Amino acid sequence: MLFTRASEYALLASIYLRDKNEPKDVGQIAEELDISKSFLAKILQCLARDGILNSTKGANGGFCLAKDANEIKITSIIKSAEKHDASVFLCSGDLKDCPRGIAQSCDVWHLFASLQAVVDDFLDTITLANLGSKDFDNYHCAFAYGGARLFFGTFNLAFCAYYPNCSLYTKAN
Repeated sequence: MLFTRASEYALLASIYLRDKNEPKDVGQIAEELDISKSFLAKILQCLARDGILNSTKGANGGFCLAKDANEIKITSIIKSAEKHDASVFLCSGDLKDCPRGIAQSCDVWHLFASLQAVVDDFLDTITLANLGSKDFDNYHCAFAYGGARLFFGTFNLAFCAYYPNCSLYTKAN
């Protein structure tokens, strides 16, 4: 997967800030999450620049959410931290993004592109408010192929293979 530590740290810091009532200094956040302060500062600046966080200066300054956690999709956090759309594989996504320039005739590109579409759809349903909630811990993922529904169990983040003519099922108990 092409989600890096930047995505992980951006999500962890966003969850941390979601649960606080006042701005928090980057040093406090880094110490609490055991993350490099300088690396986290760069990530938080990206999140602030993209309107996910507010940044205030001064003695009581720091970072806080710019809007309600229900309005912040995790895809926007990941995109801000990574500086590009969240990708599963280098060759997933648009035909023009194929690193070898052969997506049209590649035997695996369509599988990866389909998987990317499922991951994108799934991540688009998750807000910052969902992360760490008891409801989110009970998401189930399965896919149906040719009329047969296969169940894959409970996942915190459910990434399922998606093939043509399949339907993805996710739900919370």
